[in-house]
Amino acid sequence: MDGYHTTERFIEIPWCLVRRRKAHTVLDVGYVNADMNYLQGLAAQQIPDLYGLDIATPVNHTCTLSDGTVKPLLKPVQSDIRNTPFADDFFDLIFLISTIEHVGMDNSVYKPGMEDRPAACGDFDAIAEMCRITKPDGRLLVTVPFGKYQNHGWFQQYDIARLMKLVTSTDYCVNEMQFFAYKNGWSECYPHDLKDTCYQDNAAVNAAGLACLELVKRV
Repeated sequence: MDGYHTTERFIEIPWCLVRRRKAHTVLDVGYVNADMNYLQGLAAQQIPDLYGLDIATPVNHTCTLSDGTVKPLLKPVQSDIRNTPFADDFFDLIFLISTIEHVGMDNSVYKPGMEDRPAACGDFDAIAEMCRITKPDGRLLVTVPFGKYQNHGWFQQYDIARLMKLVTSTDYCVNEMQFFAYKNGWSECYPHDLKDTCYQDNAAVNAAGLACLELVKRV
C-alpha cells in the first residue's frame, strides 16, 4: 500500500467493494456526497438491486452498460438513517463508508440548513436501524476515522472503546476488522498503534487512522 497524500478513500473504497461478493439487494448509505471513484466502482459491480439512502436531496446517478445502455445506478431514497422506510430483513449487504460518524452531528457542512436530529448516540441508533433492515446472515461493511476519540462537531473520530461498544450493541457479530495508519502513505497497523492519533496527524489530508469492519447479522 502507498497512497501518499490521499484521503482514507484510498483504502476504504476498494476494501468495501471487493467484499461485495454475490450480494443482490444492496444499500449504499450517504451516496449523495460520495466520491466519484466510489460511484464508478459501484457501477462496475452491476448490482442487480441497488438502493441509495441519504438525508440530503436525492441525486439520480446513472451508469452505462457494456452495450451502451444508460440506466439508473441506484434507487434513491431520502430518509434519516435512524428511521428508514425499508422492511425488516431486506438487504443482503449495506455499505456504510465514512458515514456513521456524522449521524446526529452538525451536517450543515454538507448542506446549509439540512435537518438532522441531534443526538449524542446517533451512531448507536443508526447501527440498530441498519441491523433491523439487514437479512439474517447479511452483512454491513462500515468504515470510520479511528484513533484517539475526538468530537469535531460535524463528525466524531472513534477510539477502540466506542467502536467496540457500537459494533456489539446489536445482533451483528464482527467477521473481519482491519486498521490502517497514514504516515507518508497508508499501511495496515494494530489498533493500539493509533491510540494517540488525532485527525489530520502526520500531515494526513483527513483521517490519519482508519477502521474497516465487516459485520454479519446473526441468524
